[in-house]
Amino acid sequence: MSQRISKTSYLRILLTAIVPILGVVAIVGSGGGSGGGGGGGGTPPAPTLTSIAVSPATPTIVLGNNQQFVATGRYSDGSSQVVTATATWVSSDVGVATIDASGLAASVSQGTTDITATLNAVSGSTTLTVDAAALASLSV
Repeated sequence: MSQRISKTSYLRILLTAIVPILGVVAIVGSGGGSGGGGGGGGTPPAPTLTSIAVSPATPTIVLGNNQQFVATGRYSDGSSQVVTATATWVSSDVGVATIDASGLAASVSQGTTDITATLNAVSGSTTLTVDAAALASLSV
C-alpha cells in the first residue's frame, strides 16, 4: 500500500531535514494550497531611549556667566542622538542657576546645582558650580 504525500508536505519534510544541516533559517508558511508564505517581513520595533548623558560634565562658571548644556540620548540599538531641544531641563537650585528649555543655564549666585535633562521618563544629570568672579587686577 503506497501513501501519497502532497507537494507542500514533501517540501516541509525536505526543508526540516536540510535546514539544520545547512544552518539556514527558513520560514515556511502554514497556509494550505499554493502560495504559503507568511512570517517575518514586519517592521522591527523602534529603538527605545535607555539613558541620557548631559555635557559638559561638572562645569564651573563664574557668577554672571551662562553655560550651554547638551543632552545626548542613547538608544537600545546602540545609536545615540542629541535630544537637547526635546528634553525637559531642570535646575535643582534656581537660587544658584536657572535653565531654559534649550539647556542654557544662567548663573544667579555662588553655589552648586544639579542640572537634569529628562525625556520619556529617562533622565541624566550633571552638577554645575558657580564661583565668584576672580580678581583680575587691582589698581591703587
